This record gives sequence, C-alpha cells and structure tokens, in this order.
Amino acid sequence: MARHTWPLPVEDDQVFSFFLFDQLEYRNNEGPDTFSWDAQGWIGGDYNRFWVKTEGDDNSFGNDGGEVEVQALYSRLIAPFWDFQADFRYDWLYGDHRC
Repeated sequence: MARHTWPLPVEDDQVFSFFLFDQLEYRNNEGPDTFSWDAQGWIGGDYNRFWVKTEGDDNSFGNDGGEVEVQALYSRLIAPFWDFQADFRYDWLYGDHRC
C-alpha cells in the first residue's frame, strides 16, 4: 500500500475504568466480628485519571469501632511510565480505637 493512501490517524478519547479488591473479608472469630477491605480503582483515559483508594477494618458488630482510610486522587501522565498525582485523603477512627 502506498504511503499516500494510508488513512489519517484517529484521535481517540475513550474512557476506561478499573476496580480491584485486594481484600474483602468478614471474620467471625471468638472475638468481635470484623469486616475488612482494601480496594482501589480508576476511571479516565490515557492522560487523565481519577483514582479512588480505600481500606479499613470495621469492628462495629462488637461495638469496638474501626478505622477507615479513603483517598481521591487526580492523576496526569507527564512522561512515558511517569505520572503526577494530587490527592485528598481522609482517615477516620471511631469506637474504642480512638486515642
């Protein structure tokens, strides 16, 4: 095929998403029942993405409280394999875990 007959490149701005649970468990031990999780995910394209990361332990079934961490991040590609992230993070301790 001659070079002058090639089609023009296509500029794509598709939106992709990803979500992963590394840990999602409920434990019913001799002590208090515990619900634990560790998850992260993103939505966006090749250059800009919005990330959400969260992890925590909830012992509220036994009224022991728990702890939660939630992060919201904006990610921007600045070079191949390198990106810049700015985030907002919220940590919450409740119940008997308070100092």
